[in-house]
Amino acid sequence: MRCAACSALLPDTARVCSQCGATVYPSERMTLLSELGRDLDARAQPPRLRGGGWWLGLLGAALLMAGAAWAWWEEERLQVTPEALRHAVESTVARGGGPGTDPVCVANGLPYDHDRVHVQRNNEATLAWMEALVRVGLYAAEPDAVAQAKDGSPVQVYRPLPALEGWGGERRLCMARAVRLQAVRNLGPVQSMRFRGEAYKGVAADVVWVPQEPAPWLASPAMGPVLATQWPSWRGARWTQTAEGWTLVQRRHFFLHGGQWLTSESLERIHDLPPRTSPPL
Repeated sequence: MRCAACSALLPDTARVCSQCGATVYPSERMTLLSELGRDLDARAQPPRLRGGGWWLGLLGAALLMAGAAWAWWEEERLQVTPEALRHAVESTVARGGGPGTDPVCVANGLPYDHDRVHVQRNNEATLAWMEALVRVGLYAAEPDAVAQAKDGSPVQVYRPLPALEGWGGERRLCMARAVRLQAVRNLGPVQSMRFRGEAYKGVAADVVWVPQEPAPWLASPAMGPVLATQWPSWRGARWTQTAEGWTLVQRRHFFLHGGQWLTSESLERIHDLPPRTSPPL
């Protein structure tokens, strides 16, 4: 064999070149190293699917498609509608858990009955309120009546009129016999919500109420600005006068249970929980 460095002719048993001193590799060793390299290259290549392995690919694709279909179906199932939430509110009201039978009344400390109302002359807010009631025919002012408070200050006296009958009493002046559900609107996104320590899929929405069997003077323009200040907040919301009339708008939470959207009152009934002292409906 010959030296790879200087091409000197060497015996086959030589390990070092006698001419230049370079290390000599026998042809058998080079063959072994070459085979070893090919073996390492083969191991580095990814394994090929053997017979029938393409079924594994099909199975994986089917699982991916099934997962995507399930996610789509779940998303569609949670697509809440105003009609579904309205049905939830109506069901609550039908079972006596809503405000449908509650009258809408003002209770500001005045005796709305057959007695006269005495207001000190320096009480401008109450005088403005009573003057509004005079304009709509519920009271009449008695300017000639002589009255004084205990401290000697002058007092204005108001006499109730027949129109007050049936709407006053028990120190309340009622504006409507009840309230009526008008609409559910402005739905928020479906998201996780907690109620009474449990997690649910939930959504927030505006529940709009209007007076049912309103008092005849409620539509009077003279009552609007005054009622806006005297009509109390009602279960977390306030009455406002709009072009369509008086409305009360509540921001409510609804919860998905058993495939149905429910109000908090219905959810409490299902789980036999005691109602909260101040229900949000």
